[in-house]
Amino acid sequence: MPLAICGLILGIISIGNLFFSMQNYILGWTFTSMGLILMLPFILRIITMGKGFLKSLEDPVTAAVLAAFPMAMMILCTIMSRFTEYGTLITVVWWMAVILHFAMLTLFIFYFVIPHRFKSDYLHPGWFIPFVGIAMVSITSTNFSIEFGRIVFWIALIFAVVLLPIVIGKMIKDNPSRQSFPLAATLATPGSICLAAYISVMSPPSVGMVYGLLILSQLLYLVTLILIPKMLKPEFYASYASLTFPLAISATALNNTLNVKGLDGTLKSILEVLSTIEQYIVVIIIIYILVRYIWFLGQSYTESSQSRD
Repeated sequence: MPLAICGLILGIISIGNLFFSMQNYILGWTFTSMGLILMLPFILRIITMGKGFLKSLEDPVTAAVLAAFPMAMMILCTIMSRFTEYGTLITVVWWMAVILHFAMLTLFIFYFVIPHRFKSDYLHPGWFIPFVGIAMVSITSTNFSIEFGRIVFWIALIFAVVLLPIVIGKMIKDNPSRQSFPLAATLATPGSICLAAYISVMSPPSVGMVYGLLILSQLLYLVTLILIPKMLKPEFYASYASLTFPLAISATALNNTLNVKGLDGTLKSILEVLSTIEQYIVVIIIIYILVRYIWFLGQSYTESSQSRD
């Protein structure tokens, strides 16, 4: 099981959480269950890798993508807090996920950012996951520590403002490999995750701020949609998992925007249509990539069995 699958796990659990927030419990549990089914063998994979896991962290892409795991754990804690009375245990797990994410971000900074700064070989769109991904703390902080969530939002927003022009410039300048190209989909993440985080922790949110983040998020989402056909080539790569969360958080942010008071009536009607469209798109993409992953894992298992024989 490739470590990059944690991106798919995050995307699946994210869309499950979106459906729960929309009171669609059937789809909510369906996607959350699928995410859990993938999460358990992923954790076992990390445990059984031993020193090999630490070795894999020397790769800047893998180190960045793995930050999706604590993000998925935070969302899972939010989901569980809706349906269980074990509030203290869930809160402890949530804080553990938060600490893990900040620890991974700190290690990423010391091992890849400080020594190499913004060298082309190390800079890639996946940087958004550990840096701007901390906004997931804000999104999920409502039931745990919303004051802390507010602080983290501003940190995430600063990271987004700093990284966006640098990463976009790098994407325009360089031609990424076929294997790493799907990571470009994370371009849709910064605007959307900051928008969802802002709405989650600010009461009431500034309509002007919401409009600004909404425009940014939808522009980046549109660019990602244009790139997706080029990413989904016949040859499968584990990095396809990177396509799922950016689309899921974009749909989530747009759905959350509909609940903001003070929005223009006509704009809200348009956003309702766009929200439905984005939900259909992310469900289709997630199912497609999940099927491709299952097929890929099946083939890998068959080939490894034959090689042992």
